[in-house]
Amino acid sequence: MNHDGMSDYKAIKMQQHPNVIDIFSKFFNEEKFSQIIEIGTGHGGFALFLTEISKKYSIKYYTFDINDEAKETFNVHQIPFQKCDVLNESSINKIAPLIQQEGKTLLLVDGGSKIKEFKAYSVFLKDGDIIMCHDYAPTLYYFKKNMDEKIWNWIEIRDYHVYPCLMRQGLCPYKRNIFLSVAWGCFIKSKQRKFLNRIRVSLIIPYLILEDFAKRYRCKNTLNIFKIKK
Repeated sequence: MNHDGMSDYKAIKMQQHPNVIDIFSKFFNEEKFSQIIEIGTGHGGFALFLTEISKKYSIKYYTFDINDEAKETFNVHQIPFQKCDVLNESSINKIAPLIQQEGKTLLLVDGGSKIKEFKAYSVFLKDGDIIMCHDYAPTLYYFKKNMDEKIWNWIEIRDYHVYPCLMRQGLCPYKRNIFLSVAWGCFIKSKQRKFLNRIRVSLIIPYLILEDFAKRYRCKNTLNIFKIKK
C-alpha cells in the first residue's frame, strides 16, 4: 500500500487506491449511466479516467472542485472541470438539475467536506441513481480491522455520519465489498426498499451511537464487542 495515498493514471496523480481503475472499469461495463457528477477533481488522474469512460460509453460527465491547481492538466486532457464551492447555494442550484436529468445518475462524493456534500446532494437523487463516497468505511471498527495500514489509511465518512440520509432517501448498500476494497462506499436509491431501509437503519442507530461513544472516549474494550461481517 502506498502510504501517502497517491497513485496515478497515465502519469497523472490521483488520491486513490491503485486498484480503483480496474474496479470502476468493470463497474461501468456492468452499469449503464446517463451522467456522472464528480465532486472533488483533485490532481486529475481519476478525472482523466472518468473523462475517457464518459467518451467510451457516451455518458455526460461533470466534475467540480474549489481548487484549480491542476488547471493546466485539465485543459490539456480536456477534462470538463468547473471551479466552484459545491456547498454554496448557487452551486447547489447549478448541480442539482444535472443530477435530476433523465436517465441514471452516478454521483461521486470526494471533495473536502464529504459528510456535508453527501447530505447536500443525496436529496436530489432519483430512483435507481447511485451515490458513492470516498475515504469511506461503514464503521470505525471495520476501518481499524480491515482497512487501516492494510488497504487505506484515511476515513472521512461512515454510516454514523449519514444515517438520516440513508433512511430518508431510501439509500441501500450496493456492491459493498467490491468498493470497500478501494475505500469507496456505494449506495443505490430504491423507493421499493425505502420502508425496509428505514427499519434497517433504525435498528443500526444504537450500534452506531455506541461506536461513536467508544471513539470519543477511547473505550477500546467497547469496540471489541462489535462484529462486522466482511
